[in-house]
This record gives sequence, C-alpha cells and structure tokens, in this order.
Amino acid sequence: AVLKNGYTAETITALNVNDVVCELLQLQSDANGQYAMQIDVSGYETNVAYSVIASDKKTLPFKISTVDLITAALDKVKTITKEELAAMLAGNPLLAAGIPINDVLQLDLSEYNTLSSKVDVTKDVAGKNFNNLNELRAAYYSALQRQVTYENRVKEIIKTVNDALWDGFENALKNGSDLLQINWSGDYSKLNETYNGLLYKALAKDYTFTTLKQIEDTFAAKATELYTEQSKTDGSDDGTDGGNDLGGGGGGGGGVSGPVITEPIQMQKGEAFTDLDAVPWAKESINALSAKGIINGVGDNKFAPNDTVTREQFVKMMVVAFKLEGKDTSGFADVDSSAWYAPYIGAAVQNKIINGISAECFGVGSNITRSDIAVICTRIAKKCSIALPEASEPIYTDAHSIPDYAKESAAVLQLAGIMTGDGSGCFAPKEYATRAMAAKIIHMLMTLTSVQ
Repeated sequence: AVLKNGYTAETITALNVNDVVCELLQLQSDANGQYAMQIDVSGYETNVAYSVIASDKKTLPFKISTVDLITAALDKVKTITKEELAAMLAGNPLLAAGIPINDVLQLDLSEYNTLSSKVDVTKDVAGKNFNNLNELRAAYYSALQRQVTYENRVKEIIKTVNDALWDGFENALKNGSDLLQINWSGDYSKLNETYNGLLYKALAKDYTFTTLKQIEDTFAAKATELYTEQSKTDGSDDGTDGGNDLGGGGGGGGGVSGPVITEPIQMQKGEAFTDLDAVPWAKESINALSAKGIINGVGDNKFAPNDTVTREQFVKMMVVAFKLEGKDTSGFADVDSSAWYAPYIGAAVQNKIINGISAECFGVGSNITRSDIAVICTRIAKKCSIALPEASEPIYTDAHSIPDYAKESAAVLQLAGIMTGDGSGCFAPKEYATRAMAAKIIHMLMTLTSVQ
C-alpha cells in the first residue's frame, strides 16, 4: 500500500468493511482475512484525503483515485431508489471510511435541503444510468428547479387562501386553480346564496391550511355538510316547487350583506322616473307598478333600475302586487317585528310563498338571484291560480348550472315568456336580480291574473 504520509504496510485491516466497499477500494482478502489495499494515487493533486483504521489501531491517512470514486458513485446511483439517494444526500456514507456520496457528486444542496419533498428531486437521478457527473448534475438541477418552483407556488397559494377574508375566499381558490383541484360541481353547486356565504365564512374563520389537499378535502367536506343542512330547510310546507327559494351562490358577488335595510322612498302615483332610459325593455312595467303603488323610487325622481334587490324588498313587491294577507309575525330571529319589512315577510310565510334560509333565519339583507325569483313566481302562480304551461327542463345554454330546486320553475317561466334569459341564451341563475328585472317579471306575471 502506498500512503500519503509515507507509511507502508503489507496489510491493513479495514474495520466493518462490506462487499461494496471492498469492491470500491479493490481490497483483496488474504488467507488470514486481512485486506491488502491497492491505492491508485494518479491525479494526486485533485484527490481528497480520508483515513482508515490500521491493524495497530492507528489512523492512517490515504488517497483514493478521483476516477475510482466517480465510477463507484455513478454505479451506486444507478442501482438505488429515490429514497435511498435522498438518505445518502442527507449524509449517509457511500464509501469506506465515512466518505459521503456528495463529496464525489458535488451537488449544491442549499435549496434542496429546504424542500419538503426531496424524493421529487432524487426520483430524476436515482436508478438512472449517467455517463458522467455532468449528466447527473444536469438532471439534478433541472429536477431541483422544478420542485423549488412548485413548492414556492404551493406556499403562495396556501398563504393567499389563509389570508383571504370570507368575501374574497372564492377568488383566492380560483387564483390557485393551476394547482388546486377544487370540486366546483357536486354539493357545492347546489348551495343557495346564503349557504354559499356560510361555506366561505367557515373556511376563512375556522381553518389554517398547510397543504393543498387539506384545502381541497375541507372545501368538499364543508360543502357537503352545509348542503345537508340546507336540504333540511328545503321545500315549502305544502310541497310546492320543492327547494329553498334562496338558491344559487356567488353570482354577482357579495354574498349576504348587512341587515341594515332602508324602506324605499314613496313617490306620488304617476310621477315619472328620470333614469329609465338605460332599461327601455322594463320602462312600461316600472311605470305601471309605480302607478299601482307596488314599487317606489329612491328619491329625486330616480328609480335606480340597475340596483340589486334584496329578499325582503322583492317579497314586499310580491305581497303588495298579489294582495296577500297574513299575520305580521314570521317567527324568524333576524326579522325585527318593528321593521318595515316584517308584515310582508309574515304574509309571504303564511301563504307558503317563501322559506327561510334556515329554520331560524329569513336572510334579511341577502340579494335575491334569478333562480330565487323563478321559484317564488311559480309559488305565487299556484297560490293565485294563475295558469302556467307545464315544463320540467329549461332550454338554456347554461341549464346545467341552474340549481335542481329551480329547474322546473325556470322552464315554466321560460315557456310562459315571463323569464326568457339574458339575451345570449343563458338563464344566468346565480346573477342577482335588479330592480328593473323584478318589476318586469312581476308585471308580466300580473297580466296573467285578474289582480288589479
């Protein structure tokens, strides 16, 4: 054996030497079980010094050929799994005398060591046959960059979702759609507006997410939980039309607003509105309902036709238009008995025209969707014996997005010419209804009855 410090010996005992190390160091056992070291010192200046334990228990430094080490390392990489390579890069030795594999591979592990899934990098290296270190390193750095980019994006999505307020939660999820696999169909698509809002409030308030899968699974589970709860309140007491009249979710934005509702300003009958030029298709209906005292303006001869309509505002219009009577009390915790809308909600509940969003709440302050209006109109028609055509499936390009509870109502009103879509072949079930839409629909429904 040739040793760097000048020591020579006929044999050197290497302790705990396995077959792999023996092959690497070209150790040959003699008759006494001793190992003779054949040390190649070519390329001396580029070699790295290590040591073995001699038979006299002294530590003797020696040199191993860089070429031999590279060959051994490449051969080893070719035969191991991604998990084994990850363990070796963590410091487990490949060679005799505690030589770490990365002392040969010379890979930059600074970013690699920060990764949460290291095997997604080593899977592109382990088990592969590389001709030289450059090929191996190219594969490693390519896989490393891919995984770093992926994990940084994952962190960004999770942070955005965790930081989102409830009314921006849906956008946060959709902004992460490149990696997040959210199930927007199924039970989520059946949630009405209020339960849609409850879903996002719960996700924003009750959870701190750490993985994409946790976000996906929690979203699906919570949607199912809330849809089950919603289903318990669905359906009017007499079975009319089925489903809760507060359907859909998300469309138009905003969810449930605060329950601070102001009674629209009264106008004298026949007084002209000055802001109807933008809605010529609804002008006749608005003026007709205003003349009957069914709808009011907002002051200064304005009707605000493109403003949205809340549940209680639409209920008032319907109760007044069709002269429904009933008790002033509704039994809902969120309906102030002294509020202007209380008697109208009470009458609508008594006549089974509406349901609450739950057994306890009416949903004061919630904007009403086109799906909601369709269901309420068919209930009114049945109550007032208004003849409507029979239909079960609406013919719209977005019919698949109409909630199940509103499909029949949408189909009936489409055939009746009362609700015919948005002009592009869509029903737009989740869009919030405007004051102009509400006036047009109510007026057309009234033309089919003797109510004056």
